[in-house]
Order: sequence, then structure tokens, then C-alpha cells
Amino acid sequence: EHTLRWQGGWLFWFAVTLSFAWSYFALGRHLKASPPWPALAIGLALVAAAVDLVGVLVNMTVLPELAQALVAGPAGA
Repeated sequence: EHTLRWQGGWLFWFAVTLSFAWSYFALGRHLKASPPWPALAIGLALVAAAVDLVGVLVNMTVLPELAQALVAGPAGA
């Protein structure tokens, strides 16, 4: 019933996560590489953003189908 709104909200969050990842990537390009900790923190932030993007894609594609199947009831009923 509200699939488009659900997907629109997650699409917005997808854009937010991409901007988050891009800002950390841009920050990492301009930091000095002498202490390794900033690079490690930026790398972990990018990995976290990648994991978040996978979750966003699952929420955008899989969950609406599961919700429709739940509303429709068991097959053959």
C-alpha cells in the first residue's frame, strides 16, 4: 500500500549514505599519511557505509515484496 513512500524514504537514505561516504573519502585524500589512525578510521567509515548501502538496498527491494506477500496471506488461501 505504501511501497512507493517506503522506497522513496530509503532512496533518500541511500543518497545520505553516499554523501557520508564521499565526505570521508574526500577528507582522507587531504590528510597527511604520517599517523596511520586517521586512514584506519576513514577506511572503517567507508566499510560501514558499504554495509549500510547493502541494508538500504535490501530495505528498498526485498521488504516491500515481503510485506505484499504478508498482506496477501498464504498461497492458496
